[in-house]
Amino acid sequence: MIMLNALLALALVAPARAEDVIAPDPTPRSLEDFTLAFAVQEALLEALRAGGVDVVDADTMRKWAVPAMDGCAENPECLVDTWPATDARLAVVMLAGRVPGGIDVEVRLHGADAEAPFKVYADSVKDGEEPRWARETARRVRDALALMPERSIAKPELRKKASKTRASVVAPPPADDLDTAPPSTQNPTSFREEGDEFPDLSGAPRRKAGADARSERQRDRDSAELAGLHLPRGAVKRFERSGLSLDAWKRRARVRSGQMLLEFNGGYGLGATDRGYSVRTKVTREQDTLSSGAVSYVYNTTAASTWQGIGAGDGVSVSGSLGYAPTWWLDTSLQVGVQLGRNLLVAGYECPEGCDPPSGTFAPDPARAAQLLLEPRVRLWATPTGIAKPYALVGFTTLVHGPIVVPDGDVVYPDAETGYEFGPMAGAGLTFDATEFFSIYLESPVTWLIPRGDGEVLDASVQATPLRLEGTQLLVRPGAGVAIRF
Repeated sequence: MIMLNALLALALVAPARAEDVIAPDPTPRSLEDFTLAFAVQEALLEALRAGGVDVVDADTMRKWAVPAMDGCAENPECLVDTWPATDARLAVVMLAGRVPGGIDVEVRLHGADAEAPFKVYADSVKDGEEPRWARETARRVRDALALMPERSIAKPELRKKASKTRASVVAPPPADDLDTAPPSTQNPTSFREEGDEFPDLSGAPRRKAGADARSERQRDRDSAELAGLHLPRGAVKRFERSGLSLDAWKRRARVRSGQMLLEFNGGYGLGATDRGYSVRTKVTREQDTLSSGAVSYVYNTTAASTWQGIGAGDGVSVSGSLGYAPTWWLDTSLQVGVQLGRNLLVAGYECPEGCDPPSGTFAPDPARAAQLLLEPRVRLWATPTGIAKPYALVGFTTLVHGPIVVPDGDVVYPDAETGYEFGPMAGAGLTFDATEFFSIYLESPVTWLIPRGDGEVLDASVQATPLRLEGTQLLVRPGAGVAIRF
């Protein structure tokens, strides 16, 4: 009888069957992968339970008095506050996302009280092979579990605090009202029976899988930063539904706020790419007799009229820029590049006396030339998130061109000096944020070069005026580029 009483007492104080594994909600690779990630995790948990592993899932842990555990793949501190509430020896953290033809899944195994995983399995699972993958991964988890030491619950009170204010108000419906009872009370098997380590909380509100479950410390940090981003209401709601930390969500949603931008652009300029120079001189001819008796003539330029302006043409444009995005709807940058074009030249002279012929004009073939392009610019974005983002573009363009040297013959002509043109720029574009740090974009800026009144210098002693070349004040530069964000 004494032996029987001792055995009975031992059975009453013996702990319940130990928990083996905790499994927080999975982390989706993108905002579109939530349903997929939870389905993949559910397949793995079913395979673990079928193999005799006691798994504590996120729905159960949400009833404990510990910080919630969503987004664990992005938050190393996710598991820290949960370990004292369980005697589980292993945590299974999952990251999953859709790829063409299948799923990329990363399973991370954490030992108790360890922030960093001791084993990471990264698998590409083809469509239709999910059951095989679940069985194989369950075997890996069981093998790892066998190596982990036993442990006990350090703070059992954490499993009960969450129920103190609700246990007294939850009551089962009458038997004849089961058909009309709320779904949360029709399925008591979803919760532990009375007398277990925590009471039934089926009447308590439960968060949907994937909703915001960040730790209080992370929540405070995110709230302060979120206020500074000035995101639209719709974007804020998408973040709150994501269950991710703000940093992780910003990367997934391709939010540009606070990023530096290094860009390289190539395009084709149409319109005001060329520079024109026309010069007309007045000369006198003087005879010079050499010592040999030969006669030569020297032409002296006594006056000149010139015209400088913009010619119509086309040419390749290449540039690079460095910028910064202080907020989601705006970024600023300085673009430096080269716009190729041509130098167009017309030169002529007139000789009132003693010249044969009395006047002349020549126009050499246009010469290829490069102009330095300087352009501070501002982009105004239409949307804060997503891969494709349209934008408006404004700025101010300056084109600096080198001198035009006139070939000298008998007549010496003045050269055109280094000059510049400038004007406001506006345009539109579309960028594709392919990854968290890499983008490609298409854009078409249009610059209106301001007419300058000093383009023509006339000398009254020169009878004919220099020839004016046809041109345009508009420069259109459609192009494409790549951007590195950091």
